[in-house]
Amino acid sequence: MKRTVFWRRGAMLGVLVLVALAFAALPVLAANDNGKMTVSPQSIIVNPKPAFTIDVWTDRGDGATYQVGDSIRIYFRVSRDAYVTIYDVDAAGRVTVIYPNDYDQDNFARAGRVYSLPSQPGYDFTVTPPAGTGYVQAVATLAPNVIDFGGEIKIKAQLAPQIKAQIETSLKGIQPNEWASDWVQYRVADRSNGSGWWPFPPKPRVEVSVRTWSGTAALYLDGRYLGNTPYRITNLEPGNHQLVALRAGYRAWVQDFYVSDRKDFYQDWIITLQPLN
Repeated sequence: MKRTVFWRRGAMLGVLVLVALAFAALPVLAANDNGKMTVSPQSIIVNPKPAFTIDVWTDRGDGATYQVGDSIRIYFRVSRDAYVTIYDVDAAGRVTVIYPNDYDQDNFARAGRVYSLPSQPGYDFTVTPPAGTGYVQAVATLAPNVIDFGGEIKIKAQLAPQIKAQIETSLKGIQPNEWASDWVQYRVADRSNGSGWWPFPPKPRVEVSVRTWSGTAALYLDGRYLGNTPYRITNLEPGNHQLVALRAGYRAWVQDFYVSDRKDFYQDWIITLQPLN
C-alpha cells in the first residue's frame, strides 16, 4: 500500500507486491499565502481551470507523517465520470504507477464515489525508508487510455521530471476541460539516529504469493482460511508456517516454509492442482 510499497522483480515478476510510498525531498517546496507547504509546478502537473475535479488524499490527511512500517491508504473521488491514473515518487526520485495495477485494472471511476486503495485483499501499501517528503499525483481524463506508459513497471526507472513531460505530452492531445489533477503530500520518518535503528530494528519484509495456473483454490495459512487464489501475504510473524490450497476433486497442495526474524522472505508459488483420479 507490507511495503513502503515497492515492486520486486524476479520471483514476483508481473505481480503487484508493494508499491513504494516512501518519499524523499524531490519536489521543490514553498509556502503559499496561508502558510501551507506546497509542491511547485516543477514536479506537479496542474490544470489551473479544470471543468471538473479529482481529489486525492490519504488516511491521515495532507502533509501527515508516517513512520517506516506504517500502512497507508489512498482515497480519491472525481466530480464526474472519468479515468484515473495515480502514481507516486520514491526516495530516489523514481516513479511508480500505483493505479491502475494488477489487482485494480479498471481505472474508470464514477462521479461522487469515494474509492479506496488498496481496494481488496491481496496487496498492501506500507511505508519504507528513506525519510523525507514526497507526494502522490492523481490525473483524471474523460477519455480512456489518454495516459499510456506502454508497460507496467517500466516507468519505475524514470524520474519525476521525465514522467511529468511524458504525461503533459499525452494531455496536449485533449482539451483542458477534458482532464483534471490533484496531489497529496507525505512525510516519512525512519527513526534512525545514524548508528542503527531506534528503538527496534525493522521487521523483515515478507512477500508470499500463491497463484494457480487455472481456476481458483481456497487458501489456508496455518489452518486459517485466507481467501481464494490468487492471494498475496505481506505480514507474517517469524517462525514456521504452512500453506494449504484446496479445490473440490483435487489433491491438496501443501507447502511448509520458515520466515526468519533477520532476513527478508520473498516467494511466488504458481501451482497446478492434481485431480484425485
